Amino acid sequence: MQSFIANMNDPEGIQKKALDRIGRNFINHMKKANRQLAAHSHDFPRKNMLRLLVFVNEDHELFDPHTVSYILWHAVRRHKGDAYNYEHIDAILYLTQRHAAVRGSKLTYPVITIEGLGCYDDPWKSDFLNFVVQRWVAWNGYDSEEFAGIEEFTTIDHIPDQAPRYERWHTEYLRSPYLRSLSKEELHNRFDEVAMLNALLMLKNSPVRFSQEQGTAFVRQFGDLMVEMGERAIPITEFQHSAEREESALSRLGMPTYVATFLANLKRG
Repeated sequence: MQSFIANMNDPEGIQKKALDRIGRNFINHMKKANRQLAAHSHDFPRKNMLRLLVFVNEDHELFDPHTVSYILWHAVRRHKGDAYNYEHIDAILYLTQRHAAVRGSKLTYPVITIEGLGCYDDPWKSDFLNFVVQRWVAWNGYDSEEFAGIEEFTTIDHIPDQAPRYERWHTEYLRSPYLRSLSKEELHNRFDEVAMLNALLMLKNSPVRFSQEQGTAFVRQFGDLMVEMGERAIPITEFQHSAEREESALSRLGMPTYVATFLANLKRG
């Protein structure tokens, strides 16, 4: 999604709309929690009380810590006049085990804290929130070293014991994106070549015969190209086919001249 947004005409505007849409999931829960905490404070008054909202994410990769912290930070600061929208939420704690970072040989999970108005009015609440986080980190045995930035945390992919072949190929390419170093023109050339090989593979009276292993490799390479183009937000319409590009692809592949003749005759009908 980030690759797609970065290539739009108005990336900042689209980014804001996307974050607003993603944020609805959290805002709806915040509205409910704000009402519940207000009612609890009224029914059970205490001299000292930290009203904490905890979000736990076990499965949704979309809710990465960077995006969530941005959404929640802005949410707790929204107000109408002198009244804050979520004045009864002193702080928010966000825990996720779908995102992690590796430091040395240790897997580290993010623990995100967002301080609301209550922590500014009563600084002891901020200290207590930090105490809760440290106890949580110690209890789980997490690495609590400081990170250069929250962007270091990435999604943990679920790898099932058994998966369809195309899902395994997708995961393996993300682990080793061998096309990433190619320029856009080089990627276009590779696309032409793989598209040509797959076309020859599927033609009923193809002048070239491939083994089953070769055919599987061609299909996989085309899938890898689709993933890489998606990562770079390159629409397939930018890799338009033409007779000149087809001829160049056949030449790079070292195909005999009768293959080009066969394809030309096929187009003539």
